[in-house]
Amino acid sequence: MRPRTIAVDLDGTLIYTDHLYHQAAHKCAGIIHAALRPRSPSPIAIHQYREDQDHHVLLPEYGAKIMRFPLSWKRTYYHFAIQAGVQTRPEIEEALDHASEAFVRGPFWPTPAAKTVLAELVADGHTLYCVTWGEEAEDLQLRKIRANGFERYFAGVIMTGEDKRPHFRSLFNGAAGRGIVVGDSLNHDIQPAVELGLHAFYVSGTTLRSAMADIDPARYTKLESLSELPAAIRQLE
Repeated sequence: MRPRTIAVDLDGTLIYTDHLYHQAAHKCAGIIHAALRPRSPSPIAIHQYREDQDHHVLLPEYGAKIMRFPLSWKRTYYHFAIQAGVQTRPEIEEALDHASEAFVRGPFWPTPAAKTVLAELVADGHTLYCVTWGEEAEDLQLRKIRANGFERYFAGVIMTGEDKRPHFRSLFNGAAGRGIVVGDSLNHDIQPAVELGLHAFYVSGTTLRSAMADIDPARYTKLESLSELPAAIRQLE
């Protein structure tokens, strides 16, 4: 088997992160709902407004900056407080800050077989790079990698913006036919990979809205578990 260069995503692929956002979101919506009673909208309406604001307004401006998620909840609180005719309170803002920053505190658990798969790929002679959307959160991403002992398997860690295409072009440098991208985001990992002619392996799992994209399933390989990856790569030969 000929060695390949493999770009592996971090969040959702090698470590669990969705639960940190979902738990924080549930708590923040509850804080806002309780603070604005009896004029509060439903928690579902609060979630929907926050998600729309984050996706359409804050994401283009703040990218992967850590402040984006907490800011989205405070702006949601301001919006519904004005709508309800209620004065905002500093203690509610502080509670939202603390609850929403859970995704920074962790814990950052590895996905099943993450270390085993990385070790197996290295043993097969492949060169691995962690390519993660973290251009504005380098310290946090490196902390996640080190907390799980992943750094020993990577030849390098590449921090990107939302668009990974320029980094994939530079990494694979004209050898697209032999390059491999592995990730759980159709939008940020798989779509740029297939557009550049790379082999794309999609590890299904994330439910985050920003990770979704409409791509022909024939253009990538879907894995139900990361543990399927080494065997799937061998089948490329």
